[in-house]
Amino acid sequence: MGGEPVRTTTVGRKRDATIDDRVLRAAIELYAIEGWSAFNFEAVARGAGVGKPAIYRRWGSREALLGDALAAHSWPIADDRGSLKEDVREWASRMLVWWSTPGGGAYMRWLVDLRFHPELGGNYEEVVNPRVRSIRGIVSRAIERGELAVDIDRQLLLETINGAIFTRALTTPSHRPTASEAHDFADSLIAVALRD
Repeated sequence: MGGEPVRTTTVGRKRDATIDDRVLRAAIELYAIEGWSAFNFEAVARGAGVGKPAIYRRWGSREALLGDALAAHSWPIADDRGSLKEDVREWASRMLVWWSTPGGGAYMRWLVDLRFHPELGGNYEEVVNPRVRSIRGIVSRAIERGELAVDIDRQLLLETINGAIFTRALTTPSHRPTASEAHDFADSLIAVALRD
């Protein structure tokens, strides 16, 4: 008889929403420990507990995968806590803790690798610029509130704070600071950097 054809559909496997996060975490951990020479889809797939096709469907190159992993696990955005001291305290504390994470380790390695593998800088602006703008915002807000002089050397102030945090992270690589230790460090840093 001439009725409508019966349509059959094949229901595929439901897409696993956790794969992206697992892959990005495995990628950042692999890169932090092994570096660029050992960074490949097979090793990331093994670390994430997924098949290589799942990675190939999502990322066209290992550079793109590393870029997305760095963006997902990059340093914290500085937010507005209402005063210069609180802004610096919270941000410096979070940064000190972050440097001891796989994201911080991967970022250290990436900064070095960029000098020898410029192809890794494809998403440099995406990773770095929002965070740089956020820490510059600390100084801009402080000037607007009258907490800092208008003619302060903004770059030098930020380099002083960032340099101290980075140096502490580099000289204590195996120690992950507690929140209390991070706050104590930030308070000492504020006293020096802001001449409190």
